[in-house]
Amino acid sequence: MKKTPSATLTPEEELKRDLPVAMEHVRETGLAVDGGSNVGAWSRAMLELGFNSVWAFEPDPDNCTRTMDAIKEVYYLRGNNPAQHSHCYCLALMHKAGWASFNRRSHSSGYLTMGPGKVQMVTLDQLKLPRLDLLKLDVEGAELLALRGGERTVREFKPVIIVEVIPRQLARFGHSKLALEAHLAEAGARKVHDKYPNQVWTW
Repeated sequence: MKKTPSATLTPEEELKRDLPVAMEHVRETGLAVDGGSNVGAWSRAMLELGFNSVWAFEPDPDNCTRTMDAIKEVYYLRGNNPAQHSHCYCLALMHKAGWASFNRRSHSSGYLTMGPGKVQMVTLDQLKLPRLDLLKLDVEGAELLALRGGERTVREFKPVIIVEVIPRQLARFGHSKLALEAHLAEAGARKVHDKYPNQVWTW
């Protein structure tokens, strides 16, 4: 029988389904990176599950502000200063440094178009992270590009990876589900969870 995508799940339901699976494989809760944080639900959940720091990346300025508000709320409940630990950067995690255009699809989502624009792109490797325990990527089809921009970091720290895999979005950048999976497998990762639209990979 052909597998039908779980189109009825809300983003919140996907989070509640998939993040606990990833946490089963997380060895330490030091630093998580939330690539494509949207309004900050995943960043907030990561902090609530005990991560010391979350670095979120969101190219939409409005959503970046919402993510930072979500991060601050958790830290205020803890009595800590979020500026010392976590932040949302209004940047796009990609395969190279440069600029792109943000195309708004709805009030809370959109996608990037390569070429001149106002969105600054950075790579995961450029960040020179001190560690990386969990990497979540939901970047509207640019997931493989973001992974290519973080090859050195991923190979060094071997984080648990939560990656959104939607074939029609990947095709926007000339990629496929098979190409993304091959990239992770060749790096030595193994898939432990595959429930549309997210996969979880570990080592």
